[in-house]
Amino acid sequence: IKLFHNARAFYRFLWGFGGPYQEKSGSNNWNQMGSSLGVTQTNLPPNLKGQLTIGWRTGLLDVGLEGGKVLPPMLARRKAQKKNRGLRDNLLDSSPFAAYSLELPKNAEVSWTILPEHEVLEHALHWRSGMDATGGQVVIAAVLEQSLSSPRARLRIGTCYERK
Repeated sequence: IKLFHNARAFYRFLWGFGGPYQEKSGSNNWNQMGSSLGVTQTNLPPNLKGQLTIGWRTGLLDVGLEGGKVLPPMLARRKAQKKNRGLRDNLLDSSPFAAYSLELPKNAEVSWTILPEHEVLEHALHWRSGMDATGGQVVIAAVLEQSLSSPRARLRIGTCYERK
């Protein structure tokens, strides 16, 4: 038990929605919901700046706004049907995951996440600005999704403003 004194459990519910940047015929508004559940062990090597997270998450925004992830859900379902997995095919494209992240200088963090059900390895870099007067900060993220089963990859770059 002493080894896990820096562990914390979490549950996150996410909801994303939006629409096209320009009105085009056939462009639709979208919304997706998802969640993740897991345990994070903090203060790991090197220099107590590492974190290991084990959990389960749904595929929120894995389809992407441009319409397709590294292994599209339809292909994943076809592959799953061949395996005859029964009820597991109805779990919202969910997957167990394992992630290791490392704090870097200048408010940055790098992480690696494996999603075996999606056959994806994610490499991510996040940078956070300093807190502003209202307690918020800007977050810039770059995520490279690498397929484990085919020579495909996708780079997602985004930014957001968050207040805690």
